[in-house]
Amino acid sequence: MVTCIHYFSASGHSKAVAEYLADKLQSDSIEIPHKGKPADVAIVVFPVYCQNIPPIVQSHLPKIDAQRFILVATYGRMSFGNVLAEAAQLIKGNVIAAAYVP
Repeated sequence: MVTCIHYFSASGHSKAVAEYLADKLQSDSIEIPHKGKPADVAIVVFPVYCQNIPPIVQSHLPKIDAQRFILVATYGRMSFGNVLAEAAQLIKGNVIAAAYVP
């Protein structure tokens, strides 16, 4: 099974989460907006911006070529809104797991 980790991180927090996952899963991590290769599972790590998905992530999600997705939204302990549900509507595969990480 091929797993690929896509991440966007302006401050470095989401990148740290993505790199941790990549290390534990022995997988590649790809900074958004780079396309990456087709994968069985795509893990997407991104920050929450004022209860919204960052525009660069919104435009990138439909382009990820994967059958299953794991969505990880990092946030600054304020409010995460409904970004995981909104992100799930943008992808072309099935969400098999999702988490908010403060």
